[in-house]
Amino acid sequence: MNAVDVRYQLTARDVIAATAAAHRYTKLAAVFAAFAVVITVTDFLIGDPVWPMTLLLGTGFATGVVPGLIGAWAWSRRPEVGKAEIRLEADTTGVRMALPMSSTVSDWSTFRRIRVTREAFILDFGTGAGTFVPQRALRPDQAVSLRQLAESAGVLVSGSSWRLPAIGFAAGLVLLVPVIALYAGGYLVPGPV
Repeated sequence: MNAVDVRYQLTARDVIAATAAAHRYTKLAAVFAAFAVVITVTDFLIGDPVWPMTLLLGTGFATGVVPGLIGAWAWSRRPEVGKAEIRLEADTTGVRMALPMSSTVSDWSTFRRIRVTREAFILDFGTGAGTFVPQRALRPDQAVSLRQLAESAGVLVSGSSWRLPAIGFAAGLVLLVPVIALYAGGYLVPGPV
């Protein structure tokens, strides 16, 4: 397994894609998916004209698109910082990242988990903070080496980023049972528009 040394600059697309993928791994994505199903269907049944908005917002948060857009907006606020060149070096001792305004050195044990998505390597500290390396910045051999380094350090975690949103969606369908029962029993009635 080879050391990785790569330089890159982030784009808005990188920030959106990686933030969305990272968000989908959170329990919050499952909660948003469940609430999106229940609130959207409830609003639709009672004739609330805002039901498309609850569908869009709930789906946007469940899929990570809204957090991704918020992340890209925050990133764009300081273009001189957001678009600065990043240097990532990884070897058997850990990961070093250098930007013009800061640098970090992290042993592999610092990371709670590293996930590999189609868009990025997500380096998660397990504190709600983390960083990512866009896949597009890595040559195929560098991506293989980074994956091997994370795996040998015991921090590589596999699994789909869509697992928790799917569980949330299924939970939302289950939670619809009492909503539909209330509607069928006449307890949940359309209100004045």
